[in-house]
Amino acid sequence: MQYEKILILFRPVLLSAVFVAMLGAFSGAVAAQNLPPIEEEEHITQELLAAAIGNLIRKNCDSISARTLRVIGRAKKLRDYALGLGYSEDEIRAYLESREDIRRFRDMAWDYLIARGASRDDPESICRVGRQEIASNTPAGQLLRSWK
Repeated sequence: MQYEKILILFRPVLLSAVFVAMLGAFSGAVAAQNLPPIEEEEHITQELLAAAIGNLIRKNCDSISARTLRVIGRAKKLRDYALGLGYSEDEIRAYLESREDIRRFRDMAWDYLIARGASRDDPESICRVGRQEIASNTPAGQLLRSWK
C-alpha cells in the first residue's frame, strides 16, 4: 500500500523522464539521419590520411617503424569520435574496409609524399620524408619512430 502511494506521487516525474529519454533517442536518430556521408567528415579524413602516410613510410623505409600503441590509441579515439557524431559501427567498418577508399587514401598518401620530395622508386627519399614528418611532429610523424 505504501509503495502504491509513492508511485502515485512520482508518476508525473517518471512519465516525464520516460518522455525525455524517448525524445533524446528520437533526436539522436534524426541527427544520425542528417549526417553527411562518413567519407565527407573532415577530421576523420585527415586522421585516416595521416595513418595512410605513416603506413606507406613504414612499409617502404626499413629504419622507420610504427608507434604501435600510439596508432592503436589514435584509432580508438577516431572510432569514438565517429560514434559520437552518430555514425554506426557498421558504417565505420564498411568505410574502413572499402577497397575503393583504401585505394583512395593510398593514392592521396603517395601524392603527399611525392609533393615533399619522395619517389616511389627511391626508398631513401621516402625515409628522408619520414624523418622530416617525425621531426616536424606532423599527424603522420606522431605515428612513427626512426631507428637512425
